[in-house]
Amino acid sequence: MISLSQLLQGDRVPRTEFASPERRIQRRIRLGSTPGVLLFERLKMPCQLTDISMTGCGISVDKRFSEGALARIEIMTSIQGQPLHIYGITTWTRNDRLIGVRFTHPSLTIKKQVETLVAALIELSDTSNLDVIDGSFDDSEEDENRAAEDTRERFSAEFIRLIHNSGCRAVSWQEGEWPAQIRYISDRSTLTGSILDLSVHGCSIQTSTAFSKPFHENIELSFTLRGLPFLLAGKAVAVDSPNTVGIQFSAISTRRLEELKQLIGELRASGKYQPDSLKDVAEEPTVAAEEETAASQPEPMSADAALSGAVAVPTGTEPEEIPEEKHFWSQFRNGNWE
Repeated sequence: MISLSQLLQGDRVPRTEFASPERRIQRRIRLGSTPGVLLFERLKMPCQLTDISMTGCGISVDKRFSEGALARIEIMTSIQGQPLHIYGITTWTRNDRLIGVRFTHPSLTIKKQVETLVAALIELSDTSNLDVIDGSFDDSEEDENRAAEDTRERFSAEFIRLIHNSGCRAVSWQEGEWPAQIRYISDRSTLTGSILDLSVHGCSIQTSTAFSKPFHENIELSFTLRGLPFLLAGKAVAVDSPNTVGIQFSAISTRRLEELKQLIGELRASGKYQPDSLKDVAEEPTVAAEEETAASQPEPMSADAALSGAVAVPTGTEPEEIPEEKHFWSQFRNGNWE
């Protein structure tokens, strides 16, 4: 609170400049080149994020947004390679082109995801002495990181391409972490197992017994991840080992597809379930193996690399033979989920 003596001093009173009508207590980070999609009821328009903080963000739109304040909106964007699905309420509009948004997180998971990202951006801004952070993701840099990293994959490139069809994957490296059940429609027989990796196109299942069922027959896959139950239709299309079967999904509703995309985004945002998060080798390595492993290990990830979410690919594999995630991020930025 300002005292009367301070008011009488006039220009000596410290002043705070605000870039927008709302008064955000939390520090905001100015963003550059951060495209997204604004969703309001049935309205869908491209937008640009201008800044972000723990409690809100500012966006600009090309078309007129005449709803004004107190409109419930959603924003789908990607900052430094990390997908974000933001929920909020408009607090102000300026010239129907600039909009201030206050976050209204529907779940604690999404709130933590946003807060973790903003904290990382603040640290990046301080350490790099940046006034504006480029929120876009440089695909060329991603390709360089992929080529530089020598990382093993759990499955063959052909198996991955067949099951996931260029989808962005989340990989579980702990056996039995994602339990699932397969049920054949024809004879109602069931198989239990656990999901090893997951995308919007399919998944790989480690079954409790050797897989001996026929391919291309209709099945139902049921599992629960992060409190969300899923019952998806699909077909078994390939095996990579006697106990590993690849499932392709089919006939996914739009609502269920959005939930699956959000789930995969949350899993990958945690950093634990990305394809390059390899398990440690259990057996005792030899001296030669230790030298080879040390030579092939990537450098420790910097703050920029951690935010970029770079994903490694199998060594010696041609780019066209593996699922490219560039197409996934392009679809995400353009809002083309169909």
